Amino acid sequence: MFDEKKKGFFDLISAKSAFIIGLVGGILIVGTIGFLVTLTGNSPGIALPFGDKTEYNQNSLASKLDLKMKDFKECLDSDKYVEKVNAEFQEGSSAGVTGTPGVYVNEYLVRGAYPYEVFKQIIDSILAGEEVNIEGVDLPTTGASALKEVTSDDNYIGSLDAPVKLIEFSDYQCPYCGRAHPTLKKLSEDYGDQIVWVYKHYPLDQLHPYARGASEAAECAGEQGKFWEYTDALYGDQNLITSEYISY
Repeated sequence: MFDEKKKGFFDLISAKSAFIIGLVGGILIVGTIGFLVTLTGNSPGIALPFGDKTEYNQNSLASKLDLKMKDFKECLDSDKYVEKVNAEFQEGSSAGVTGTPGVYVNEYLVRGAYPYEVFKQIIDSILAGEEVNIEGVDLPTTGASALKEVTSDDNYIGSLDAPVKLIEFSDYQCPYCGRAHPTLKKLSEDYGDQIVWVYKHYPLDQLHPYARGASEAAECAGEQGKFWEYTDALYGDQNLITSEYISY
């Protein structure tokens, strides 16, 4: 006994007919693919089933965070956040920030990546209505008047009505800012609505060539609701920050 192969459709027609059918089928498939590609390019709201990432850098942070790459690219290419980054840098300079990180806790400027306990002492004193005085820590207040009012246009976590405002001026490539980031994040988590944590850009161009680009990229990520996720990732591994990593 043996298994007999049943004859299929192409076994029952001539070789010429089979060739014609295959040719017509191939033309239809190619035409359909071309139509979909054209439709995708001309209609922002339409994408091929495999998404819009194939033409972009799969190793970029934007891709890893699953951002809409077409929108992210358009945002970066527009240079729309150049002015904002410049304005925040100028605000920090006017407020006495000369290096990073520079963190205002209300009117007190904390220069450098101090440990959690120092910030906690300052915050607790403010909340208790007590004078802020920490031995060995210089806390100038003369530049506080140059700070702008925190608004919903800023990048912040917490309540705008919080009694304590942490206004951070930072550089994404600064190693000290990388140390300060988890400290400020923990303070935000621990104090909840008692503090508002505001991030402002202070790229030190002469020291960190990709910091300014990272700031603009983070703002573009913010348009898709991922400013803080993008920021966490940048500080999570600063060694990855290159022009390719912060681009598309």
